[in-house]
Amino acid sequence: SLSAAARKPRLAVNSQYRLSISSTAGTGSIANLGLLGFETQADLERAAGAMTRVGVDHLAERPVTRLSGGERQLVVLARALAQDARILLLDEPTAALGVRESRKVLDLIRQLRDEGNAVILITHNMDHVCELADRAMVLRQGRKVGEIVPTKSNQQELVSMIVGAATADQFVQPDRAG
Repeated sequence: SLSAAARKPRLAVNSQYRLSISSTAGTGSIANLGLLGFETQADLERAAGAMTRVGVDHLAERPVTRLSGGERQLVVLARALAQDARILLLDEPTAALGVRESRKVLDLIRQLRDEGNAVILITHNMDHVCELADRAMVLRQGRKVGEIVPTKSNQQELVSMIVGAATADQFVQPDRAG
């Protein structure tokens, strides 16, 4: 039998379940369950705190399937918070969201990053890359074709790598000393 520490996830991946918000946010505590597999009061409090932090606590008993896209993404982030994950793998977290919903999700991602969490952001939105990333890695057909420190001033270079108009050796690679 694995210890609770060995079962504890270190990676949170966004996916959707057909559960209530409180159940979905609470799924982060599954790895911390005791010997008999029951949630503790601490597990429930951690999930409730995560829902409050992301602003979905008022929707706690609503099924996830009845949420807007932005609300669903916030629930995903609440689950990561409840898991105490240190690495977040977010695949297009603002896809199909409105401007206000996107801003809320991006602000929370920035907060999580600033708290020392590693955020792997998969996105086609170059503005989001420049806003949030300290480095961008471009993959094409499963191979790394380039890596760059993204800024507004080199955004076109990044796009050139993405579409295949440039190769990685044409650009300065990020400083790995920092």
